[in-house]
Amino acid sequence: MSHDGAEYIFRDPRYVIAEGQQTFVELRRDDDPAAPPISSLLVDLSRKGMQILADVSLEIGEKITVFLREPSAELEVQLSGKVQWQRGADDQQFVIGCQFAEDVNWEVLGELFLSGILDQKTAV
Repeated sequence: MSHDGAEYIFRDPRYVIAEGQQTFVELRRDDDPAAPPISSLLVDLSRKGMQILADVSLEIGEKITVFLREPSAELEVQLSGKVQWQRGADDQQFVIGCQFAEDVNWEVLGELFLSGILDQKTAV
């Protein structure tokens, strides 16, 4: 029996945040640059996107710019993308999936591992 792979969608592994680590990202809405940034908690990250936990609801398809900073590692990453999906985590928070406009390059991904933000052993 053969398997038709035409419907197979390759997805890069998602790397969760290292145990004991809380990494916040600053999110800006591209359509409203004067609005205050939205602080959200990074849940996981892949080369193609990320999952965050935020106190604010976003629109599906909304274009965003994300700033990930780790002062102790002197690391600052700016990523552009759009909101792919969203669901309520509880009464106050939203889990949001974002797709990046371009893949995160390998060097940046390596820096996220070296700085202790991402845990390479817990890819999902």
